[in-house]
Amino acid sequence: MLYLIGTGLADYDISYSGVDICRKCELLYYESYTSNLIDKKVKILSDLFGKKIEKLERSDLEEKLISLVNKSIDKDVALLINGDPLIATTHKIVIIEAIKKGVKFKVIHSNSIFSAAIGESGLDFYRFGAICTLARWSEHYKPVSFYNTILNNYSKGLHSIILLDYDSNKNETIPLTDAISTLKEAENIYKGNLFNNKTKLIVINNLGSENGKIFYINLDSIKNLKGLNTLILPGNLSDIELEWIEKVYDNQK
Repeated sequence: MLYLIGTGLADYDISYSGVDICRKCELLYYESYTSNLIDKKVKILSDLFGKKIEKLERSDLEEKLISLVNKSIDKDVALLINGDPLIATTHKIVIIEAIKKGVKFKVIHSNSIFSAAIGESGLDFYRFGAICTLARWSEHYKPVSFYNTILNNYSKGLHSIILLDYDSNKNETIPLTDAISTLKEAENIYKGNLFNNKTKLIVINNLGSENGKIFYINLDSIKNLKGLNTLILPGNLSDIELEWIEKVYDNQK
């Protein structure tokens, strides 16, 4: 049987059922290229299960997927995924291949950046629009389509989660100052008046960790923060949302 088990955002965000399953599985794997399942967390989980967890590279899941699924035909195999399984397309493909092979599977969910960021922000979950990702720019690759997503949300009064490209080698998202520069450059192209000297963003830093922080701050005042960052551009704020921001955010300083 094949198990996809979410390990959440922090070191111990795995359910009791997930722990029990991993202890009985014959093979344990984890992948880190879609998220920050770092060595420290893998060590903690390995000690918890009393078993070694083998790392899978991108090629193992994309090019050797059938081999992984085949191992689940007569063995209990678990694939550990940081956050919540099935958020990434790669993991959906794992399940599709399992179905094709007639392999039984089970998904053990955990919290993800999407649910946790919305919860921690204090903003109403049903007033969020489409999610977008701000990719790392290079000399010949400067995508700005995310701007249309944010503008469309904002025109409807909806909040926008802006995910920042993740660097698995550094275990960090792109620097916040680079992200702000990209937002400003996109503004110069589209001129929708989303990002100016009066714009305030919610910055969520290292969500789920002991040193996690959240700020509501002017665009031009945002400095680099180490680790994993997510941005939210609020749309129309209700009275309760405003009070949460004013009271709860200040209390975290």
